[in-house]
Amino acid sequence: MLSYWLIEIFVGIINVMVVLIIFVSFLYATIEFILHYAHTNLWRPGKRWLVSIKHNRLRLWENLLFALEILICADIIITVLEPTFDHLLKLWLLIIIRITIAFFLDRELRELKHNDEKQKCE
Repeated sequence: MLSYWLIEIFVGIINVMVVLIIFVSFLYATIEFILHYAHTNLWRPGKRWLVSIKHNRLRLWENLLFALEILICADIIITVLEPTFDHLLKLWLLIIIRITIAFFLDRELRELKHNDEKQKCE
């Protein structure tokens, strides 16, 4: 009974960490976007900030993917302790979301690398 209680506390701490990772990631991405947008448009006008938005968005997606992986680990622990249908459904839903985000992140990363190589050749 005590070990189950400790594991639930551990999973709760993991869930709080996931929320903090997501919050800090969004906050960092927003601040970085505002500072970079102001820097490029106020002091050096140009289209370079569009590339920065893509890099910023990719970094944010990577952090969200990392948070989802941690959340999946916490849900696996809970599902092993209590293998109910609700826990299994939640776990499968998180895995599907993570796979979808990874697919689009990979596609966008390839597109960004292709565009960077194209700009270097010009």
